[in-house]
Amino acid sequence: MSAPQTARLTARDRQRLGTRQRLYDTALAAFRERGYDAVQVEDIVKAAGVARGTFYLHFQNKEDLLRAFRGSVEEQIRQRLEGLPRPRSARELVRCVTDALLSTRSNATSARELVALAFRTPPEFDWNENPYFAPITQWVRHFQERGEIRTDLSAEEITGLFATTFFGTLLGPAAPRRGRRRAIECLGDVFLDGIRARS
Repeated sequence: MSAPQTARLTARDRQRLGTRQRLYDTALAAFRERGYDAVQVEDIVKAAGVARGTFYLHFQNKEDLLRAFRGSVEEQIRQRLEGLPRPRSARELVRCVTDALLSTRSNATSARELVALAFRTPPEFDWNENPYFAPITQWVRHFQERGEIRTDLSAEEITGLFATTFFGTLLGPAAPRRGRRRAIECLGDVFLDGIRARS
């Protein structure tokens, strides 16, 4: 919410938003510290200093908190992807997108286990329909038109495959604990080879 919008809120609205944010921050901290399954709603409200009923004014359940977190991560992704420098080639596109997605993980609230958990919740959109990845789709289409990327798959399908492969590599059960940058660079090379137009 922008500063002008916040300024127009009533004191009650600001208090309500502040309570929601406190519940959200308290829950994420507890999930990171103790693990999602070990934390109950009662633990969250006690740590946040609010009544149990107040929690349900803001969130339906614990899963609703994860959905809110997922939305926050996706918004970070959208902002970074929209700010991509203009790639000069398909290879540079893959590198720029990789850097943008990896920088999302550097946020202190984006602990690996928590992000992994959030991305295992049912998504609002399929990967190849996700509006947060629209900037990638536009660039893929651009390089398809230039003849650098194969056209037997749609730009949306290629974007969806890249996103699922990227997050699967980082967050899946076989995710590397060390050398993640190198693993992602290898993924980029392999993926690029798979989508390169054949002469």
